[in-house]
Amino acid sequence: MEKNHIRILIIEDDEIQQRLLKKMLLDLKEITRFRFHIKIISQGKKGLSLAMEWKPAILILDIHLPDLHGYEILRQLRVNNLLEEDIMVLLMTADTSKETAIEGLASGALDIIFKPIRSIELALKIANLIDVKDRHNKLFQAKTQLEREKESMARFFSSDVMEQILKRKDFAEIGGIDAYATMMFFDLRNSTTLAETLGPSQFADLLSQVLENVTNIIYRHFGSVNKFLGDGILATFGTPVVYTNDALHAVHCSMDILVFIDEFNRNIPEYLDGPISCGIGVATGKVFAGNIGSKHRMEYTVLGDAVNIAARLQSLTKEATSNVLIEENTYAETSEYINAEKMNFSHIRGRIGELAIYAVHGLLESKMEELSGENGMDKDAAGDVEFF
Repeated sequence: MEKNHIRILIIEDDEIQQRLLKKMLLDLKEITRFRFHIKIISQGKKGLSLAMEWKPAILILDIHLPDLHGYEILRQLRVNNLLEEDIMVLLMTADTSKETAIEGLASGALDIIFKPIRSIELALKIANLIDVKDRHNKLFQAKTQLEREKESMARFFSSDVMEQILKRKDFAEIGGIDAYATMMFFDLRNSTTLAETLGPSQFADLLSQVLENVTNIIYRHFGSVNKFLGDGILATFGTPVVYTNDALHAVHCSMDILVFIDEFNRNIPEYLDGPISCGIGVATGKVFAGNIGSKHRMEYTVLGDAVNIAARLQSLTKEATSNVLIEENTYAETSEYINAEKMNFSHIRGRIGELAIYAVHGLLESKMEELSGENGMDKDAAGDVEFF
């Protein structure tokens, strides 16, 4: 049987009606694009067993059968979750009363056809059921595709950010906006040496463990992972979703990443010779946030001075007294809540102007508690949320 043939099961005990239905369907096949694979059963119990095993797209079911009532067949199909999406039922009866029609539809049939059956009426009802089936299939395919996309997006966005993104019809289009946001670059130190010492497989395991934990910390602080960069991560705070205190979320996230690294080093795996370390750069400013590429392959990305500065600051942590460096814009938005020291250098490679750079040594817990008490860091109260 060809894959595109529509399976139709007829459960009807009257031989004359059987022949009539078969002829009507064959005639319909000749004058339309439809192709049918038809089976006819005269007994209700055998018909029910075949329906559950064969799973026809359409079941043409007589209400009054000698061994099993049509409504009982519908009930059994419903109990086994086979109605509508799997099997669409067209109920047949000679009883034209309103009560019979209501009871039939309430039992799970999608439509009713009254005897004596007319060719044009059967054709219209079959065409309608096929259209319903086609819509179900397309809906299922769209749902499956959506689930695949959600699984893919879950690698980069927290669940709440992802749900807001999916509400946007234009998120998958080329283009974007200028956004004021905070960028955070995380880098695992000495990765080249680690890769050489551990070997590819073991190094990949280490990287996966570290990056998974860092990603979860980013999500916890309302950030999104824009890119995995081999042994590092570019995270964004304030795009694609803006929360209150995005710069502070980024710095707080950075501090929690250091806590994770310390905890990891207190239980160093046997395959490591010594502790691991990291560098983090945080910068705030105007960036382009959106999709670049083509309609065949695009990527959500962020571009701009703040991205470049965050990357340079992360690299400068190798020479600084802190694993976390921020620049003046981030400091201006977070200074009330952090313990930071201004560095004695202000030039960043590749950038002409000077820039005030700060090493972050920790959070001011009393201030953070005050902010938390005001719900400023509460996810449910992050409330003033704007979607770019």
